[in-house]
Amino acid sequence: MRDFSVLMPLYAGDDPGALEDAFKSILVEQDFLPGQVVVVVDGPISQSLNEILHRWKVSFEVIDVVQLEENLGISLALNSGLKHCSNEIVFRMDADDICNRERFRKQYDYMVQNPKIAMCSAWVEQYDFTMKNIVGVRNVPSTPAGVARFAKRRTPINHMALCFRKSLIESVGAYPDTRFPFEDWWLCLRVLRSGNYIGNLDEYLVKVRTGENFYKRRGGLVYAKSEIKAVLQMRKEGLLTAVDVLANLVIRTPARLLPVSLLTALYQKILVRN
Repeated sequence: MRDFSVLMPLYAGDDPGALEDAFKSILVEQDFLPGQVVVVVDGPISQSLNEILHRWKVSFEVIDVVQLEENLGISLALNSGLKHCSNEIVFRMDADDICNRERFRKQYDYMVQNPKIAMCSAWVEQYDFTMKNIVGVRNVPSTPAGVARFAKRRTPINHMALCFRKSLIESVGAYPDTRFPFEDWWLCLRVLRSGNYIGNLDEYLVKVRTGENFYKRRGGLVYAKSEIKAVLQMRKEGLLTAVDVLANLVIRTPARLLPVSLLTALYQKILVRN
């Protein structure tokens, strides 16, 4: 067991079978095992999810469960879980993705070898819900300078492959106290404004489970309105310039209003490829 924690949010919409795969990838198949896994249960969940969580907790004493009485949303759930992480280096993990067996070791070594880096992620492969067919990839810049440029327009990390230093993340206010989208982009901008650095490993370390709902959640009028409010809030916080805001909204808002089929094609053919 190593001196790092894994932070994984879990909510009612997660799939039981996918949760099994996620646990297996971080607690059985890794070649570098975590010293702690903090599972934040964001409000009530189904009996099947509860049973799976209980079974894994009984089998692996490194699992700590943080139960939230009501659904607070991903940002506040992560902040709640972060308080329970006992190690300085923390890995994010989604409850439906699969880690490459070398993920933790490679990112841990990178953080140890680069003490000026506050957070890092890696490239990810996107699969359909069955995890049998790859539908896209998302590559992000590896150097701190490239990350800083990229962050003006888009999230410069892949959150499902994120690793960070707890103390530095807490020093910038952690995740925003909001239910708006882009909590990861928001956090990255806070880190960069503070003078800290972000890097990424230029290799695929996480397999991301997608599907129709994955893209459907990222479209529609309600999401577009939330996106506008989030970008304006980031501007108010001094994280984006007026030009940044205009450029983002001109590009993003029309895309959010596309039919799901076209939005899916856009993500797979354009937005996830760099």
